Amino acid sequence: MTTTAAGSAAAAAGTAAALADRLEIQELVTRHALWMDERARTDPRLLFTEDVAVTTPAGPVQGIGPLVDRIHRHHPDAERAQHRLSNILVDLDGDRAAVRALLHVTRIPRPDSEPLFLGGTYTYRAVRTPAGWRLAGLEMTPLWRTGPWPDHH
Repeated sequence: MTTTAAGSAAAAAGTAAALADRLEIQELVTRHALWMDERARTDPRLLFTEDVAVTTPAGPVQGIGPLVDRIHRHHPDAERAQHRLSNILVDLDGDRAAVRALLHVTRIPRPDSEPLFLGGTYTYRAVRTPAGWRLAGLEMTPLWRTGPWPDHH
């Protein structure tokens, strides 16, 4: 089997493009976790499609507006939270990607309250848009929890 220079260049370009896509998607899901910690203070259109579909223990929500409203209701300003992601796996399929990440959340609803620790997974659907990769869907599946759910949850 022989490989031509043009074939090698095309393969390298394809690999470089796939690596760039993976990096952009990994940064996108990391930015989602930070967005949660910051209680949706930055423009959600940098992260999500307009019709994003989200399912969490609080139930399903569709669209950027309802998602932002939920974040503000369930994560009040007094709350401190950290959403940490690990083991981020990106499965590219052209202009779409399936992403899975492990999640560890620490939430302290009020300075005088007991912390909530939660472990679970995020399953994301990402799509390439003219503005770059965006999240079209996500599902949060809790696997374990210690501490009480906040009153506002």
